[in-house]
Amino acid sequence: MRSSPLVAPYLANGLPEHALGWVDEKSGIAMKGRLDWLAPGTVLDLKTARFAINPRAFTAEAVRLGYWKQLALYRMGASIVTGQEHDAVVVAVEPTPPYDIAVYRLNAEDLSTAVYDIDQMLATLQSCRATDSWPGRFALIQELRMPAWALALDESTVTPDPDWAEGA
Repeated sequence: MRSSPLVAPYLANGLPEHALGWVDEKSGIAMKGRLDWLAPGTVLDLKTARFAINPRAFTAEAVRLGYWKQLALYRMGASIVTGQEHDAVVVAVEPTPPYDIAVYRLNAEDLSTAVYDIDQMLATLQSCRATDSWPGRFALIQELRMPAWALALDESTVTPDPDWAEGA
């Protein structure tokens, strides 16, 4: 990974597996995180991803797994601890040979949206702690409905997904 011309500049200086602790300024909640790499001006997160070099597929996975919120939180902590603003970068590495690498910089607008979401979550946590009330996400029973695509299938047309079966 250090031989990659895209990654090497980030790894030239910095701290691996760097633990941070801080207090969120708005909520007063104690926070912590372990950054994969803290470089001057950059929070770097290393991810193994089957589709690392496919931006569309990797973006979908990043959204599903909350990478923006994770990195926004780490940036917040790094900024508070160091007094310096940081970029957020993901180094995505494919888990099979030739172990191709892609570097993604998260844009400021999307990180701002993630910060807003984090602020909302922390405000909810603060309220729950203050009232000792933990209501959960839904106030009412939710209806579970079969999606249209599933209703159109019968067992003879379903082909098992081998990736799903391995994880089951």
